[in-house]
Amino acid sequence: MELKDLVIDKLKQLTNQKNTVIVDENYWRSNPRLSIFIQLIGQSNWGQTKKIDCIAAVALLQLSLDIHDRVSNQNLENNSKLILHGDLLSSQHYKLLADHQEIKLLKTLAKAIKDTNTTKAHLAVLNNPCQDVITLLSKRIEIDMALVYCLIKFFNLTFLETFIETLALHLSLTSEKVETSINNSTDQSLSLYHKRIQEHLRKTTSDKDMLVIKIPDALKGLIAPIQVSLMRFYGVSVKNNVRDAIDIREIIDLSMG
Repeated sequence: MELKDLVIDKLKQLTNQKNTVIVDENYWRSNPRLSIFIQLIGQSNWGQTKKIDCIAAVALLQLSLDIHDRVSNQNLENNSKLILHGDLLSSQHYKLLADHQEIKLLKTLAKAIKDTNTTKAHLAVLNNPCQDVITLLSKRIEIDMALVYCLIKFFNLTFLETFIETLALHLSLTSEKVETSINNSTDQSLSLYHKRIQEHLRKTTSDKDMLVIKIPDALKGLIAPIQVSLMRFYGVSVKNNVRDAIDIREIIDLSMG
């Protein structure tokens, strides 16, 4: 079995307990961030059992964060169930990592969550029609990719951070994403946001380091699946041919079309 299949089997065991199904198998199979977690942890020199457990741990933590984000004050009974599910997932992630004595990774993830909560609070203050769209989207990407960035730093794969930041920002700048991301925007203000996006994308064309990311031969196998996962996460159609170098000028066409 492939690593992804083994991880999904593990996640099914952990999330489908006591006649309660938190998420189904399709959730995991179609989850772009799980695919990225698998790529980042899968490249380590850990044994297979440890890889499976650590990938599952990070995926459970991500699901826990997502569940807590969905909590609202409209249905207190439903909220309490969601919170309990989220807390259960968080405790499972802790046990999986503790079983492998990965205290350093536990601390790294804990810091990432703390930083993410700070970013969320900051975003709540920034989120108004007058705020710069690029700033807003960059903050949202920080939240979306917090655990991905955490793993990148943990495994010292820092070359990936700029790649993901650059690609994620451009992929998120589709008309649909901007329209659903900005609250209380009139058609006129939305048009201004689109103009700001165009201005930002034009500006980045002058920065060759940001526009064209050359991938070392040894890392091509890692980069291509991450690119595909990011495109799926941000709702951009995935082309059959994933190139060895990403030209952001082509993504501009995707973003503004």
